[in-house]
Amino acid sequence: MKNKAIIATQNRVHAAPCVRKLARTLGVNLAEVEPSGLKERVVKEDVKSFVRHVMDERRAKSE
Repeated sequence: MKNKAIIATQNRVHAAPCVRKLARTLGVNLAEVEPSGLKERVVKEDVKSFVRHVMDERRAKSE
């Protein structure tokens, strides 16, 4: 079961509009991305890193 604090923070993901657009284009849920920017802000590199990580996991499972 998820912690209430985690659920609360998932509802308030801090990201710039350009980052939100990138995530939407790539089909990424920003609540799943680990933020590295100031004040827990998700930046473009975080989204790109998340996608690389997911793709690497899928590739490893298929081998």
